Amino acid sequence: MEHPLRAGEPGAGGLDRQSGGRAAEDLAGHLGRRGGRLVGDERHVELLHQPAPAEHVVGAWLADKSRAPLYKLAKSPHLWSRRVAMISCFHYIKRGDSKDALKIAEMLLNDQHDLMHKATGWMLREVGKRVDIKDLRGFLKRYAARMPRTMLR
Repeated sequence: MEHPLRAGEPGAGGLDRQSGGRAAEDLAGHLGRRGGRLVGDERHVELLHQPAPAEHVVGAWLADKSRAPLYKLAKSPHLWSRRVAMISCFHYIKRGDSKDALKIAEMLLNDQHDLMHKATGWMLREVGKRVDIKDLRGFLKRYAARMPRTMLR
């Protein structure tokens, strides 16, 4: 079965609330069937690993729901699934909520991939700029010694 969120399929191309909600529903259902893997084929992940779709489709759709799918994505062995989990938190950061971003950043401290270090570092900087510098300083006080250099930039 191919992934329902391939570019060019209904619900995948537009980021309006209606199609974005449908795409996120497809994503949530698909996660359950795929054991947390975001996509069936790495070529199809291009849609959601970009910041705008991750934030506006996944993050926005989960805003008033359980955020458990983000934590499932963050534990995935697949790079792009973990990246979507982190970047989706931008939606909450922009609204003054850093809780999920900090928890997922903690989960990803030991990630081996440089792209995850960059995405996590970016979201941590946004927590400091948009939510509360004290939240960021507290995180850094606990974890800076363990954080990869790229994540600290």
